[in-house]
Amino acid sequence: MSAESAHSALLSESGNTTDESEYRWLFTELLDPEADHSRLPLDIGTPPITESAAGADDTDLLQRLEQEAASWAADETARFRTLFDKVAGTADRDAVVRRVLLDCAPFALVSGAWLQWACSPANVDTEIGMRLLSLFATDVGVGRVEASRGHAYLNLLRRENLSELAIPTSRLALDRQLSDRVFRMPARVLAMSRRPDDHLPELMAADLCLRAAGLMPAIAAVRPLLTDGFDWDSLHADGADEALSGSRGLVALHLTENAGDRDRVVAGFHWMLRNLRDWSEDILADVTTVLDPAHEMAELLRFKAREGAVYHQRFELEGKPLNKWFELAADGDFTALLRALADSRLIRPGDPDRSPLVNRLVGERGPMFRIFTPEDLAVIRRWIASLPAADPTEAKGEGPRTRSVSGHAHRGARPAQARPSGSGDGEPADIREAFHLLTRRRDTPGLRRWSLAYVRQWLARSGWQLPDAEHVPPAQWDPEALNLWIHDQHERQAKQFDVTGTYLVPPREELIDLIVQGGLRALIDGAWLQGFTDYEHASSDVGRLLFQIYWDELGNGDLPINHTVLYRELLEDMGIRLPHVATREFAQWRGFRDASFEVPVYWLTISRFPRTFLPETLGLNLAEELFGVGGSLRQTQLGLKTHGFNTLFYDIHNTIDNVASGHSAWAIDAIGTYMSSVARSFGADMQAETWQRIRTGFYSATPPFYVNGMLADQGAGATGTRS
Repeated sequence: MSAESAHSALLSESGNTTDESEYRWLFTELLDPEADHSRLPLDIGTPPITESAAGADDTDLLQRLEQEAASWAADETARFRTLFDKVAGTADRDAVVRRVLLDCAPFALVSGAWLQWACSPANVDTEIGMRLLSLFATDVGVGRVEASRGHAYLNLLRRENLSELAIPTSRLALDRQLSDRVFRMPARVLAMSRRPDDHLPELMAADLCLRAAGLMPAIAAVRPLLTDGFDWDSLHADGADEALSGSRGLVALHLTENAGDRDRVVAGFHWMLRNLRDWSEDILADVTTVLDPAHEMAELLRFKAREGAVYHQRFELEGKPLNKWFELAADGDFTALLRALADSRLIRPGDPDRSPLVNRLVGERGPMFRIFTPEDLAVIRRWIASLPAADPTEAKGEGPRTRSVSGHAHRGARPAQARPSGSGDGEPADIREAFHLLTRRRDTPGLRRWSLAYVRQWLARSGWQLPDAEHVPPAQWDPEALNLWIHDQHERQAKQFDVTGTYLVPPREELIDLIVQGGLRALIDGAWLQGFTDYEHASSDVGRLLFQIYWDELGNGDLPINHTVLYRELLEDMGIRLPHVATREFAQWRGFRDASFEVPVYWLTISRFPRTFLPETLGLNLAEELFGVGGSLRQTQLGLKTHGFNTLFYDIHNTIDNVASGHSAWAIDAIGTYMSSVARSFGADMQAETWQRIRTGFYSATPPFYVNGMLADQGAGATGTRS
């Protein structure tokens, strides 16, 4: 795709410019990895290319871009600090800190999420793919619970008692204290993260821009107003300098391999910087108004207006019912109401301690008890204290207007209006085409529908009359019983190899065919877990273990031990050179039998629904990690050695999948963690039901009986039976 057509696509997909209020709801939709992103009105707002970087030296180009972002961030931080120098007193300090931290929350809580889908089976065996995943892994604190940059910011919100509506992050859309416009930049960045195949050069450039800018200016400037004790370095994953260097190296590598993308990189960088500037201007405007106590009081009245109008038809100010005052302020101008309130008997200008509104009326015996939160009362007291005793109703300019919040901000998060896809329904014609489409992150309504049906039918057949405990975990959930069963399976597999292993070495051609057909699985090794690269999953108590396994399957970013690379080397050792997994030619290669696609497609489809099928994925993961440890893996090793082939792929799996401290152990830990949370949240009955789903997931690791009928229903035409 050319640079011009890529940017035209960004604009044409979005249709008309997204209304400001829609960004709030787009934000919540884009946080969900299972949402139908192909139907969202994605107004990413990327402009056409207006300048050229042709002929520029890559190093000089990147240095110039980084300096541009860093200089802007330094100047913008200084602007905020100049404003914050005007803060006087605890009340002003609290108001400024609250506004800055809340306005920055929609973006800071997803910091790093723009890379969540950048890695897929299409690029896991490339240097660029691994560098992308390495950057993301550090951003989410791979393998650690709640160690992402977003969680670091959540800890800051908790310290300031501002985290109530930030767990989960999607709840921020319900916070009426936040204006619609603070969701614009995070929604656009998340939108780009859901389309990495279309926007990869721009995405990498945006990442470089954000890391070069460093800590957001508003947050950096507010730091002196906060008490000591917070780990500010935690907002930079693995250290700001190291992350910036990694991002710079990634973009430089991409330009080395794709010199024609220079203009797209420059455009993507400047797109991100423009969004940063606009977002920061919005926050600066919000903070400026916060320094005016009357504005904050007007905001509070707006929040309470709808409820207040219901109960205050009989309460009068200046001879007019309060609900009429709220109707007059429907356009957001609360000047008249504030003047009337300040001149009423409820207020003692300049003296909140003597004002009935924040004392007698809100006391335990007062008619407005618990109507206002402690934060609300602080806003009211600050406004009263700011009123001049001489003339509390004196007009000053236009008067306070409220921040821009959509009229439906009181509702729960609603899906954005669907728009038809521009590329057709996208349902695959057969299982080979499905495999090809699923190796990338791009979604279509047809592919999503096909994938969901494939998983559901596969699991329905797998769960029909589960076999005895020799083949699946025990029927009742018991952590100790599961551990014993796992070790029994391991010992059984090892003993079976010791008895028969040396007698079961297949002939050379049979072994090669076994390796070739297994290539469809091995070349997407760990793909059933790729859904756990999603930002909120990757550092959750359960998801972090699954992400860690996936990260380990890919060599922890080290290509020489990347499992896909190792298996391709094994195939080449056998004289077999396959097209790349990402190509259509790979899926159509005649050396693969149709039946060999069944399990790989199951892996790829279930990975698209990490929340819906989490119990089944946990079971599937245990089966895949336990499979063959000490037994069939050693059997294959022996066969490869006997015929003089490379054994490294199987050598590594026989060690890292071990049941004591390897992937099998992590899989058991993930199941135990999840089952504990289910029991704690939903009770014993749901725990028992969940355990049966995990057992079904375990048994689903190999094709269920009659899978050929299931696939024929979908036009796939494959065959297969359980081994």
